Amino acid sequence: HGDPSMADARRITGDLLALPAGRRPSAIIATNLTSALGARSALRDAGCEVPGDVSLMAFDDHQVEDFLDPPLTTVRMPMRAMGAAAVSMLFGAVRGEGIQHLVVPEVPELVLRESTAAPSVVRVLD
Repeated sequence: HGDPSMADARRITGDLLALPAGRRPSAIIATNLTSALGARSALRDAGCEVPGDVSLMAFDDHQVEDFLDPPLTTVRMPMRAMGAAAVSMLFGAVRGEGIQHLVVPEVPELVLRESTAAPSVVRVLD
């Protein structure tokens, strides 16, 4: 759902939790910390345990994730390398070199914390 605000993420998570029992997610992946906080708020209000009932994770990685309850699993993006690649592409475009395809040599890193767990039941949705 793009990059929703905390309120949007809260509403979207509430919609997911309103699905019939067999269709509810066992995990939610938020696009960023703000979305994860909105989702966590909806999960808490619904009485869902994280990660007991629903695992929760987000992209980006900030020092604050260690201090959430439970600490939030994240995907740490190589922001410096991505920024350097973007600046390189911008300067190339300014010099008239056109848009280049760059591959960032660093890869995202999964930072496992306590907000995720193996699902108790694995199901495939149509």
